[in-house]
Amino acid sequence: MSEKLRCMYAEDLKSKRVKMTVERVRKAPKQLYCNGQSTGAWDVIFKQKDKEGSTMYIQLPRPDSDGKRTAILRQFVMATGGDPSDESIGKDLTLYPIESKKSVTGQAMRIAIPEHMA
Repeated sequence: MSEKLRCMYAEDLKSKRVKMTVERVRKAPKQLYCNGQSTGAWDVIFKQKDKEGSTMYIQLPRPDSDGKRTAILRQFVMATGGDPSDESIGKDLTLYPIESKKSVTGQAMRIAIPEHMA
């Protein structure tokens, strides 16, 4: 039986901060369209499951061709100490939604930066 994965979106957070623990990181199987271009991505897979038993994950775009990172990738780096990798396993992340005019749903997801890093 294969594992059921479900990508998390800001609206899944229901306007709350949610603590998640990184179980593993993988190279996303498909390209992600971000900031007007197609880019590779990482899937950050969490230990937590949704109500249906699917494993939750978020996608983080890789830096663009100029080395620029999205806001959520910069926050991930600040929260964990590096880009998504095996070194991220076991790290806790606090996810939260913000208003976003760029998003179809009006919300975007962010990662809280630990106080000692801010």
